[in-house]
Amino acid sequence: MTKEYVKAIGVDFDGVIHDYARGWQGGLIYGEMLPGAAESLRALMETYAVFIHTTREPHTVVPWMKDRGFHAEADNDPGRRFWDTTGTLLVTQRKLVAIAFIDDRAIPHRTWDQTMQAVAQLY
Repeated sequence: MTKEYVKAIGVDFDGVIHDYARGWQGGLIYGEMLPGAAESLRALMETYAVFIHTTREPHTVVPWMKDRGFHAEADNDPGRRFWDTTGTLLVTQRKLVAIAFIDDRAIPHRTWDQTMQAVAQLY
């Protein structure tokens, strides 16, 4: 019998979940959740395996998420490539295999012409 894997969605932490209004403050998570983040994460977690990808140390994000009512765990598996558990947020420093990534600094790619035009408009 083949196990059917749940599709995963990766969500960036700063600027998507955490307001990050003051930028990097030496690793301190100082802000609050962005409006709609909690409800949206819960809705996603009903259907998808959701992981948070961040440059922060996962063990600093996990308690912040737990304080806001989420079941979360730090990624302690250096060989992990997939996350297929619903109902628990994995916090990792890597982008795992996913059907989509939600990130405030992403440039959606459709064609290289469109992508390069978007890059040219950054500054």
